[in-house]
Amino acid sequence: MQDMPTNSHFHVDILASMSGLAEAQSTTWLTSEFFTYLLLTPGTDVTQLERKLPPIVSRYMGPQLEQAFGMPYETFRNKGNALGLFLQPLTDIHLRSDFAYDLSAPGNLQTVYISSIIAGLMLLVACINFMNLSSAGASRRGREVGIRKVLGSGQSELMKQFLFESILLTGLALFLSLLLVDLTLPAFNELAGKHLSFPFFTHPLLFVGLLVLGLLVGVAAGSYPAFFLSSFQPMAVLKGGGFQIKTSKGSIHFRSSLVVFQFFVSIALIIATTVVYRQLSYIQHKELGYNKEQVIVLPETWALGPNEAAFRQRLLQDSRVQSVSASVYLPAGPSSNNNFSFRRRRIPVYSSKPFVTT
Repeated sequence: MQDMPTNSHFHVDILASMSGLAEAQSTTWLTSEFFTYLLLTPGTDVTQLERKLPPIVSRYMGPQLEQAFGMPYETFRNKGNALGLFLQPLTDIHLRSDFAYDLSAPGNLQTVYISSIIAGLMLLVACINFMNLSSAGASRRGREVGIRKVLGSGQSELMKQFLFESILLTGLALFLSLLLVDLTLPAFNELAGKHLSFPFFTHPLLFVGLLVLGLLVGVAAGSYPAFFLSSFQPMAVLKGGGFQIKTSKGSIHFRSSLVVFQFFVSIALIIATTVVYRQLSYIQHKELGYNKEQVIVLPETWALGPNEAAFRQRLLQDSRVQSVSASVYLPAGPSSNNNFSFRRRRIPVYSSKPFVTT
């Protein structure tokens, strides 16, 4: 079969029927070893479907819960515990899932938000830089503005010209940035362990969105320089002697505020980067409390059944083995046991998984 898409939350090489496995014949409802996917008929009322789940839980899980915990299902719930099934949209699994274990490492919606905020702040700082540099270099274009006004150009025509220049420069920067993204994305994926792609030409919405973003950035970054440059008086810039720009107190305060905000954002990003770097360095170099070198983990030893103790003794007879221990959970990494705490509100739609909270 064809490979699974890279943006799928599960990847398999072979699909096989479960009908021949002993786990498929189990009548236990309190284990959560399997993920169930429901393909609903278009127009299905998901809320109505979810209302049918509690009676199923009470009918099938309740007796087994009473046998396992020694209390009726209602008593178990009245003590503040929860047991049941819930539905989750398939499209929410990657970014909005808060399970302790899933078929693949999920993403983090907060990380997406934080990255978007950082990108927006960096873009805003770039716009402020453009405004300040354009305003600071206004004296070089003062004579041009004066000549054009003498020849009949109005302030609105000059503003359109400067805005067009800003949009054109933004478009060039956007093109170069897309080219750099396309060239560096493979190296970034290898470094971050991701499979990100940049389907620029295959997704019209992305193409249109980037064009609109470039247009907005060009207008936002060029609006103040366009208004500032087009406001020069011809006589002031064409008369003999040195050219001096006279600005109002409001304009000076506005430009000073831009500079202060720019430095504030830059310093905040530097501090945040330093904190994140030190946290990652701490995680990478912190002593774990045990020596993980020369340790071999043999998973699924429960399949040995009563022979597990004999297998342990055979391992200890090997001179290369110093010690042997058995554990239900590993001290690090995900566990294959999928009992998890469900902390958020219940979300209705397509993926069904059992949960237990206490």
